[in-house]
Amino acid sequence: MKQAEYFVICEKVITDVSGKNSLINLFENVNTDSLPVNLPSFCFSGKLEFPELLGQEAIFRLVAENPMGEQKTAVDNIKMPINNKKLHLNLFIQGMTFSLAGEYLFFLEMKEDGVWQKIAKTSLDVKTKGPVEPVIN
Repeated sequence: MKQAEYFVICEKVITDVSGKNSLINLFENVNTDSLPVNLPSFCFSGKLEFPELLGQEAIFRLVAENPMGEQKTAVDNIKMPINNKKLHLNLFIQGMTFSLAGEYLFFLEMKEDGVWQKIAKTSLDVKTKGPVEPVIN
């Protein structure tokens, strides 16, 4: 059974010589003065378990869903060999613009028998700072 141990958004991932990942600055919120807002670079990182696919190749994609429910493929057709029961997948994103405030969903999907299957999900909440109201005592 395909299973995600974790699937998160972070600023960057550093992998040491032994293959261990260090996730730097995990986040799930973006606060901005105005929209649209551009995140210049960040990473989706996941640890996935595929014991039944050992020795095979898997194909992944990342689908983004905006707060209005509109979906767009952000990263497509990533081919990865499954050499271990657990796979560390890091998707480095070089720039993504968020035009709406609200919760964006990100689905990691894997192609299985020609059909895309959702295997992991994470979210990012984009918030705009409203005008500061004076406090009257």
